[in-house]
Amino acid sequence: MRRAALLLLLMIAMSGSLAAQVPTGAIAGTVTDQVGAVLPKAAVSVTNRDTGAARSVQTGPDGSFSVPTLPAGPYDVLIEATGFQPTVSPVDVAVGTTTTVKISLQVSTRQEAVTVTGTATMVDLESNRVQGVIGRTQIENLPLNGRSFLNLAQLQPGVTVNLGNPAQFNAQFNVSVLGGPASHTAITVDGGNVRNPVEGGTGQNFSQEVVQEFQISTANFDLSTGITAFGAINVVTRSGSNDFRGAGYLYFRDHNLAAYPSLARNSLTDDPDFSRKQGGFVLGGPIKKDKVQFFANYEHTSQQGVYVVQPDLPSVATFGTLAPAPYNGNQFSGRVDYHANNNHSLFVRYSHDGNTNSGPFGIPVPPSNFVSNDNWVDQQLVGLTSILRSNLVNDLRFSHMYWRNRNTPASCDGDPSGNCIGSGGPEIFYLNSVNFALGNNFNSPQGRDLHRFPISDNMTWLKNSHQVKFGGEFEHIDAVGYWGFFDPARAYLLSPEFLANINPALPALFGLPDGKIHNQADLRKLPVVAFLVGIGDRSQPSYHLDNARGNNKFHFYAQDSWKVTPSFTFNYGMGWQHETNVLNYDLSKPAYLAPIYGSDLGPTQKEYKNFSPAVGFAWSLGKDRPTVVRGGAGIFYDTQLGWWRLGERAVI
Repeated sequence: MRRAALLLLLMIAMSGSLAAQVPTGAIAGTVTDQVGAVLPKAAVSVTNRDTGAARSVQTGPDGSFSVPTLPAGPYDVLIEATGFQPTVSPVDVAVGTTTTVKISLQVSTRQEAVTVTGTATMVDLESNRVQGVIGRTQIENLPLNGRSFLNLAQLQPGVTVNLGNPAQFNAQFNVSVLGGPASHTAITVDGGNVRNPVEGGTGQNFSQEVVQEFQISTANFDLSTGITAFGAINVVTRSGSNDFRGAGYLYFRDHNLAAYPSLARNSLTDDPDFSRKQGGFVLGGPIKKDKVQFFANYEHTSQQGVYVVQPDLPSVATFGTLAPAPYNGNQFSGRVDYHANNNHSLFVRYSHDGNTNSGPFGIPVPPSNFVSNDNWVDQQLVGLTSILRSNLVNDLRFSHMYWRNRNTPASCDGDPSGNCIGSGGPEIFYLNSVNFALGNNFNSPQGRDLHRFPISDNMTWLKNSHQVKFGGEFEHIDAVGYWGFFDPARAYLLSPEFLANINPALPALFGLPDGKIHNQADLRKLPVVAFLVGIGDRSQPSYHLDNARGNNKFHFYAQDSWKVTPSFTFNYGMGWQHETNVLNYDLSKPAYLAPIYGSDLGPTQKEYKNFSPAVGFAWSLGKDRPTVVRGGAGIFYDTQLGWWRLGERAVI
């Protein structure tokens, strides 16, 4: 496993920093009388205004209370105490946040409740984590490129979002946190892992219509986050309510409504073609009021565009073209929530992402080097929250994700220039060019059938001034596929420009008097300096498939949030993680590596001492404590992406 140490971080937080990388939130607060004396044993009832689900606790000897593991949404907090008028405070709970309320009761014999607003603050007074959250109101009103849920991440400081390559794998956008590699950003939806374990990034796309809350952790992660050291994204999906609500929508954008796609104009067109149509619906409501609610969404995307292909050498300028870039996708998500009673609630969700597209492996090259990409992804998830005692809450999540990916050489259908020289043959690669390649791409064909089964359980125990959380995650991954690396071959050619730099007469000596490539026959005249051939079995993982196809991930933790004083909270904990098959533990190193490794050429040893200590604090300043100083340090571990292990395995 890869290890990274997170250095001490201090920040002054003027807005909401959040509590944990978990798919729920919390409400905490203090109840006092009108002169400021705390009220112990006051009854606190928290009711979800959308679903009617309710939780009840009592204030402690210091007048404080905490209600953890709440689904995101709007709530009413009802406070009742003998001799005081009942008081209701409306609050909102966001994913991973602790909403803090301060409620003062008035002496009265009246029994009807009075509603008091403005008692809640979204500034977390107890956490040292550096995180951000985007709520449903923002999501509905933000213009997102492609309506992709990952674009929400760019609202957090220190986070960058870049275009992915939909012709490779399934990530439309990539998210980098504090300059870390985007491939190592962890991504979960409702607590279920959807990160691509082979190349990184997301393995499944979701419409923004599905997202209720979007949370991103950048530093000082909560130990419940799991195996990651470079940032984590956690998404909570929408659920239904006691009212029927629905909407249909159609979004359209084309080149007439968009700026020119780059700063430098190209000579091929002043107005590259582009159009995107996205339409769908959302529908939610009660199946049985206060008991069962549902939510569903379907969205279809049809996009037509072009890749502007402009080879960087004059000798192959005639290969420039506007190559088509089609993308068609369907996304569906359905969720049912069941409120069994005030102690147990359950939800199930099914989500599907299917899409087809084609394009280059990296930067635009002539279309004979394009690949065609086909994805089919399904995720099923079950969540169960149980209140075992008033101060003991358990949250259990189990999911299954299936991803089928097929990446094959594209057929060049629709190429307006008809310039598909080399299609179906070995890859032709100019030694001194960065964007000229013909023939079958070196990384295609390849495909995978991947199943993953994550299960996580988090227990929260409240005891006096301590909030203790412990639990863990186990995930089994089963992955098989094929990888035709350099299949059938790659030929490295010396370009006419390279030859002319040696001697201006050389291009003509090779039969190219004008130094230009006009057809496939001209390419055959160029000298070949290297030739690579892909040999062996395409199947992956290669060699002893039954031993290599699976990987089990373990992550366990325990942590405490200790409120030392009303204005100072100390957070500390320990985690541990292990992966059974993240590296090639069953393969010895070849003898030719002895000059590097010495006499020890045995298999890589497994690591069992991956402990993650973490400490931090939150110090509230000022009378009303609107400003919080946070600091923390810890050791966090990350996984090794699967492509590295597969490549090494094939070579050894």
